[in-house]
Amino acid sequence: MIGRLRHICAEEKVAADDSHLQEVIAVSGGDMRKAVTTLQSAHQFLGANITNDAIREIAGMLPVGRTDSLWAAMRANVFANVETEVDELILDGHPAGLVLHSLHDHIVADAAIADGKKAVMCQAIAKAELALIQGALDRLQLLDVSAKVTRALVAV
Repeated sequence: MIGRLRHICAEEKVAADDSHLQEVIAVSGGDMRKAVTTLQSAHQFLGANITNDAIREIAGMLPVGRTDSLWAAMRANVFANVETEVDELILDGHPAGLVLHSLHDHIVADAAIADGKKAVMCQAIAKAELALIQGALDRLQLLDVSAKVTRALVAV
């Protein structure tokens, strides 16, 4: 797939290196049509200024590491910092669904969290996603999930 994307870049004079093409492949989930569309959008909007974060943004994803500070605030059990991080995510225009997905990835990847705690956290995320579908406010759902995740993280 990367070979085909390189060929397209050469033919269309798109300035994208292999790391950008790998990111395009990652965000497209291996779908060649989506990869070409993402690459085309990146080139059209950014020209020669293509970055991996910009590719993720065009694909409707959060920049890598964007929720790391929220995760750290939850781990530190300081709700004022959690609230600040949630507000920053909202003010930056990141949809709650994407933030919840990123938190889910943090939870699943953390080997130090017991499976029972992971289940509680993921259940809170699932309930928040349903509430969002039903019209709940992004900020309130993110604060609720963050509080529940924080509580589960610090529980003995």
